Amino acid sequence: MLTEDQRYQILMALSKGYADTVIAKNLPGVTHMQVYRYRCSMGIASETVLENRYNEWMKLVGKGVALDVIAERYQVKQGSISIMLKRKKGFTVSDLKKAQQKHQEKAAGQRLEPSPFSKV
Repeated sequence: MLTEDQRYQILMALSKGYADTVIAKNLPGVTHMQVYRYRCSMGIASETVLENRYNEWMKLVGKGVALDVIAERYQVKQGSISIMLKRKKGFTVSDLKKAQQKHQEKAAGQRLEPSPFSKV
């Protein structure tokens, strides 16, 4: 049985596009199937989670977060991010790098927003 806090963390992670398996790995005592069943019970389709993921990746890239950092957070390969943003959002690697450079010039020293699994 999921606690109220676990349900909240699952919903926050799903809204940021984290996969069920990644959520389960980051929440102690929670299995992949519990996350899956909870997501389905809330009426959240996997396509919605994927769209959230691509939107979140775009936001993070726009903030200047390096692709390797995003890849590590989402437990995917760096190339997967580039490929999927190109396919789904029409962004090329050079577009991503330009967005990162633009942000780095604008906001040197800003911190990365913590993942939904961080205890901040």
